Amino acid sequence: MKKKLFIAGLLVTAALSIAGCSDSKDKQAKNIASAGEIQTDDSGNLMAGVTASTVELCEYKGMKVGRSAEEVEQESIDDAINTILSSFATKEKVEEGTVADGDNVNIDYVGTIEGKEFDGGKDAGRDLVIGSNSFIEGFEEGLIGANIGDTVTLNLKFPDSYSKSTNIEDETITLAGKDVTFEVKINYITKATNPPLTDEFVAENGKDYGDSKTVDELNAYVNSQIVLSNKLRVLWPQVVSDSTVTIDEAEKQEKYSELYLYYENIVKSNYGKDLETYINEINSTMDDFTQSIKDEADYQIKCQTISNAIARAENITITEEEYDTKAKEDMEYYGYSSIDEYQASYPKQETIDSLIYYKVLEFIGENAVVVDDAELETETQAN
Repeated sequence: MKKKLFIAGLLVTAALSIAGCSDSKDKQAKNIASAGEIQTDDSGNLMAGVTASTVELCEYKGMKVGRSAEEVEQESIDDAINTILSSFATKEKVEEGTVADGDNVNIDYVGTIEGKEFDGGKDAGRDLVIGSNSFIEGFEEGLIGANIGDTVTLNLKFPDSYSKSTNIEDETITLAGKDVTFEVKINYITKATNPPLTDEFVAENGKDYGDSKTVDELNAYVNSQIVLSNKLRVLWPQVVSDSTVTIDEAEKQEKYSELYLYYENIVKSNYGKDLETYINEINSTMDDFTQSIKDEADYQIKCQTISNAIARAENITITEEEYDTKAKEDMEYYGYSSIDEYQASYPKQETIDSLIYYKVLEFIGENAVVVDDAELETETQAN
C-alpha cells in the first residue's frame, strides 16, 4: 500500500519477517501461523494469528530513543516526496536525441568473445538506466553521447574478479579477465516526468499519505514517517533481541522451505540457473547458503511471533475493509482473477498479520520515550 511507503522500508530484515517472501506468484509454502479459522474481536475486527512458536515479551512500551531520531533534514523529506511523485509520473518514448547519464534507454545487444557469441551475452528490448552499474565497467559509459538509433561497438574486458562463467559452443569458460565486444543498438529513451507538487495534486492523491490535502500536510506526514522510521531502526531490533522466543521446529522447517523456494525461483528467473550452480559461481557453498537461510528463517519467525503477540496484547487489529483494500491491490498488481486464486497463494491470515505488523511498528514508535542522546549513550555504557 502506498501509505506504507516509508515504514515498509525501515528494516530490510524486519520487513522480510512478515511478508518479504510473499511477493511471488510462484509461492507454494503456507505459513503455519496462517492455518485455522480467522479470528475477530467483539467489534468484528480481524485479529493477528496465533503462531506455533511462543514468546516471552520484553517491555516494549516506553522504550527510550535518542532525540536525534526526530531531526529530519528537508532534503530527506523532498527525496521521499519525489519518490511519491515518481509513482504518478507520465512516461514518453523519445526516438530522437542523444544518450545522457541517468537516461532510461532501451537497447538490443550482442556480446562476443574472440568473435563467438556466448550464453547470457545477448538480449533485445532491454531497459537500462545509464549509471545504474548493471553492466560491466565501460558498457553504460560507452553509450553516453550516442544517438538514438545508433549501433555502438564497445570493446571491453570483464573484471579479473568477475565470478560468473558461460558457455561458448558447449564449452564452459570463466569470464574473469576476458576481452569482450558488445554491439549495442539504441532503440529509444523513456523519459519520465513527475507531476508538479501542488495543493491540487495532494488533494487528489493524498488519501494514501496520511489523508493529506495540502503540500504542507504532505510535508508534515512525510516528516512523521521518517521520524517513525528513525525510531524503529533502533527500537525494533531491541524488541527482537530482548524478547525470548521458543521456535516451533515444524514452523521453522516450513519457513526454511518457503525461503529456499523463494531464492530458488529468484535465481532461476533472473539467471536461468539452478540454485547450486549459482551459489558455486559466486564462490560460496551450499552449506553456507543453507545456514544463512536457517538463520533468516529463525529471525523471521521471531519477528512474526513477537508482532502477533504484541498485537493480541494491545488489541491491535485491522478492519475487513483494510484487508479488502490490500487484497484488491495485490490482485491487480499480480494479475489474480479471483479472490480464491489470490488467497491460495496469499492466505488471508498471512495478509492480516502483514498489515497488523505495520501497526505494531507504529505502536512501538509512538509509545517510545524520547531522551537526549547523551543520556541514552550513558545508559548504554553503564549496561
